[in-house]
Amino acid sequence: MKSNNKALQDYSTARKYEDYQKAFENYELEYWSSKFRVSKDVLKQAISKVGVSAAAVEQYIKNALVKKG
Repeated sequence: MKSNNKALQDYSTARKYEDYQKAFENYELEYWSSKFRVSKDVLKQAISKVGVSAAAVEQYIKNALVKKG
């Protein structure tokens, strides 16, 4: 019984961490999309192209906006 209890506690802890991680990710997307004045989708696209460096994402977005002109 104790091992099942421990497994449930571990699952619960992991679940709370996942929820926290999702909430933090959403907060980050809100913050940076607002800062760069782009949608979350555009921000995600930029991150997928250049990584998580704020400077690289900002430059990518600026370049993309210039191209749209």
